[in-house]
Amino acid sequence: MHVSAYQFFEDRAAALPHSRFVVEVGGRDVNGSIRDLFSADRYLCIDLHPGANVDIVADAMVWRPTAAPDLVLCAEVLEHVPQPGLLVSAMRRWLAPGGVLLLATVGHPWPEHSGYDGGPLRPGEYYGGIEYQMFANWMDLFREYSYECGDNGDRFLVGIKAGPNAPKLADLWPAAVPA
Repeated sequence: MHVSAYQFFEDRAAALPHSRFVVEVGGRDVNGSIRDLFSADRYLCIDLHPGANVDIVADAMVWRPTAAPDLVLCAEVLEHVPQPGLLVSAMRRWLAPGGVLLLATVGHPWPEHSGYDGGPLRPGEYYGGIEYQMFANWMDLFREYSYECGDNGDRFLVGIKAGPNAPKLADLWPAAVPA
């Protein structure tokens, strides 16, 4: 995991209250994990492949949680998904009203690499950078959002789903400036 991506999640986790239910998409520990950063009654990691930290092996595009999580995490996965907007929409649907999505991905100039082990792409694997326009299309899914682009090409999104008890972005992260 890129240092800047880990730092993004570490900084956001420090400001979040204890979660009832967290779902992490693509959280198999290939090169670092964010699991220990978040306090939750229930933490569930879904991934396409079995491995360290994986609780459910399934395709997140078709999987449905049994309860609505109040926090969904997605770290460096979208660049490995041919239709990332469909995954962002699915994660938003899962969220409880007022729930938070924390997402980190890469744009260019990161070199192609396998989502399975970080090595060369395997036959049938997809890799593509996530550009600002893609994020712009997803931002309307959320009541409030913050978008950041790191100097190294990393891209970060905080999205808050509308709901009666939805937190305010500025209350969670006063330094965050909505896009």
